[in-house]
Amino acid sequence: MENNFPIDAFFGAGFERSAEYTSAAGTKSIKVLFDEKFSAAKLLGNELEATNPIVTCRTVDVLDADHSSKVTLKDTEYSVIEVMHQGDGFTYLKLSHD
Repeated sequence: MENNFPIDAFFGAGFERSAEYTSAAGTKSIKVLFDEKFSAAKLLGNELEATNPIVTCRTVDVLDADHSSKVTLKDTEYSVIEVMHQGDGFTYLKLSHD
């Protein structure tokens, strides 16, 4: 799918964060949009809470992303647990705290 959206401008709008992305090829600095969604549920009378961190990034920055990849934001290292290439130049990386 061809995308005419100016992806680079999207990551220069002031909402992006700098992150260190580590893959088998090495470590590099990339721009990401970070979202740490909060979930709560009640199960058998017990309340469960969790965060579900996800970063949106440029696909060209993370073409080699897999489950051995890492993303570090503000001294917190996350493991990549799911890679979701969107086909439009954007990729979502679902993260887990190590």
